Amino acid sequence: ASLSPEIARQTITLMAPSKTYNIAGIHASVGIITDPDLRDQFKTAGAGLVPHMGVLGYTSMLSAYRDGDEWLEQ
Repeated sequence: ASLSPEIARQTITLMAPSKTYNIAGIHASVGIITDPDLRDQFKTAGAGLVPHMGVLGYTSMLSAYRDGDEWLEQ
């Protein structure tokens, strides 16, 4: 998505901390969609199919990304 603004408008970047931080099974991920129309289409397409993230998943992901650098370097 960093190649050009046009590509960024057409790109959906999906990420999850599960493999990097060894927290598989928490069912937590994020999608970065810079274009508002594409984001709305993504939300509509996933309605009823994609569950919302639970408190454990959110907290685990937040902790991994915010405080996990030292652990990751080991």
